[in-house]
Amino acid sequence: MENILDFFTQNPKFTHAPLILGVSGGADSLALLHYLHALKYNIIVAHIDHSLRPTSHADSIHVQNICASLNLPCHAFKTDIAELAKQNKQSLETAGRAFRYSSFAQLAAQLSGVIVTAHNKNDTAESFIMHLLRGSGTSGLCGIPPISTLGDLIPSTFQNIQVIRPMLNTPRSNIEQYCLDNNLKYITDETNTDTSYFRNDIRHNIMPLLYARGGLDSITRTSQIISTEHDFWTEHISNLINTNIHDKTFSVKWFNSLHLAEQRLVLKAVLTTPRTVSKERIDSIITMCQKNYGNKTIEVTDGYKITLNKGVVTIAN
Repeated sequence: MENILDFFTQNPKFTHAPLILGVSGGADSLALLHYLHALKYNIIVAHIDHSLRPTSHADSIHVQNICASLNLPCHAFKTDIAELAKQNKQSLETAGRAFRYSSFAQLAAQLSGVIVTAHNKNDTAESFIMHLLRGSGTSGLCGIPPISTLGDLIPSTFQNIQVIRPMLNTPRSNIEQYCLDNNLKYITDETNTDTSYFRNDIRHNIMPLLYARGGLDSITRTSQIISTEHDFWTEHISNLINTNIHDKTFSVKWFNSLHLAEQRLVLKAVLTTPRTVSKERIDSIITMCQKNYGNKTIEVTDGYKITLNKGVVTIAN
């Protein structure tokens, strides 16, 4: 658990900030709550009752009682995630994520604080494998960042609120041992064993095989290498765009001179649609530019169009 203290030592600006800590009552968040409270950090607990399980209200009361025993403020939010997901035509995971972070953000904005989550080292490894199996590019293989902004996670009016994850270098086994050593009675969500959820399937059926072969440290190391290289590419692509793309137009001759990797990353960066543009659609735009004849238009998504006319490519929405 000393990795948590290392995080704050390396990022001292968060040491005295109000920490809006998301606490589900599970082992990870309860251990982080206990550890930060022992070090006298400024903690404000946020708990979400998704109303997905018959025991969810009892879990919420459990978290509130823990906070009361520690004399910590606890803000409990409740919603019907299943209904919310239906209304917004989203998966339960997507709707739950959006509601959680939006709730945390309201508190962070009111209290000039930062959002704190209890993601751990195993979570990063699981996310890496999930993105790998989905065929992700380097952005998906970077792992979970220790510091990001809310705008990197969900569309929000609180784009610049920071989200920190001080337990990312702490293995789940250490967390569970910490709970045992400190007699912390954490909640075990029964849906965590439901392998119809993609993450649970990865966690229970794939990760144990990888961990048995030293996969936790290896995946973490690989993810860190990819993250560093992704940072380089992000800066490089930003420079290309700032120099060569103006008013959402660019020369097809310049674009065709780029490496295929640069072409794909440039298009991904300039097509800032609410939904991810598929690799197939990106490649179809590249093919259009390579052929470079006639007046051609490709419908992208969410009203975006790419038009090639007289050697100039225009992005419109």
